[in-house]
Amino acid sequence: MRFFEFTGDNSLDKFVTTLRNQVGRYTSKNAPGIINWTTISSIAKSSGFEVLANPKTGYEIFKMLWDKNPKAKSLLEPMVKNFNDRGLELKIPGAPDAEKEPAQGQKDSEQAVADIAAAAAPKQLAQANQTPPVPAQA
Repeated sequence: MRFFEFTGDNSLDKFVTTLRNQVGRYTSKNAPGIINWTTISSIAKSSGFEVLANPKTGYEIFKMLWDKNPKAKSLLEPMVKNFNDRGLELKIPGAPDAEKEPAQGQKDSEQAVADIAAAAAPKQLAQANQTPPVPAQA
């Protein structure tokens, strides 16, 4: 059985159109376009692309489409930057890279908080370990 026989002739096209809409949404937000397989399966169901309707098998099916279906790859390749077992990363013009490390000299917010906490810890420990003075009894 060929791919289009069980998915319908235009379901892949509808799925691709829906992904293009997602690219537009992420572009307007200037955000990295990361979509997990649960969301992708929801998008697939709504567009009639039942092949990707199960989030548990989404990665394997998508990889098979990418590797073995030239039409699917040619339609998806302009929009998909990367894909793995967690989901798809869409090509979003002007958006920061999702997996990119902070530039040298720049820290992300978690690292900045960790550095502040580490700097304050010795002083807090010293204060906690001091025994309070015993008041003199008269």
